[in-house]
Amino acid sequence: MAIHYSKRQPDGSVEYYDSKEEMESANSTLMSWSQVIRHVVGVLAFDFNPLLAALGFFVGGALCLWLMSDVQLLAKWARFIAVFLGATISGYILGRLGNVFFMSIAVFLVISAAFGGSYLLWRML
Repeated sequence: MAIHYSKRQPDGSVEYYDSKEEMESANSTLMSWSQVIRHVVGVLAFDFNPLLAALGFFVGGALCLWLMSDVQLLAKWARFIAVFLGATISGYILGRLGNVFFMSIAVFLVISAAFGGSYLLWRML
């Protein structure tokens, strides 16, 4: 005797499938807009990007080193710790929020292109 799979639909009907793969492929539906927005926000807010973290570490370290170069009141080890902490914190922040920064730049560019195109269209008419 063969195994059959079934799934009850929200309208009350039942669909029958011959294999589990067929049932899973029929279950893949498009996400609604609220699900897409929730997914994008979740990806942007909680993904850690190690490439951006490394970039933030080196840029933050160079910036802290440049800012601490004129401070002669602290001992060398204190300046080293300050530069290392500044580099680590900036690397973590950029690694955690770098995707949000890049997405906001992309949104700004899309909005700028839309306004620029509408401006050119307005001037041509």
